[in-house]
Amino acid sequence: MPVKPTDILAIAARLSEHNTEAAHRSAVSRAYYSVYHHGLRTVKAKLPPVNLEEYSKGCHQQLGERLINGKTL
Repeated sequence: MPVKPTDILAIAARLSEHNTEAAHRSAVSRAYYSVYHHGLRTVKAKLPPVNLEEYSKGCHQQLGERLINGKTL
């Protein structure tokens, strides 16, 4: 069963309730990945596909640029 971005965000929220630096860092990391995976779904649904092998940038940077540009790279 695939993990949904909302599942990851729920874990982040639970981690943020603990008052330790490690828990807070983990919560921020999980929240970031929740947003990242939601963004991937949005891009795949709304923008035309691209050949990601043509780009030298990492997948996280590619996603950000595609969201900013609102079009293919």
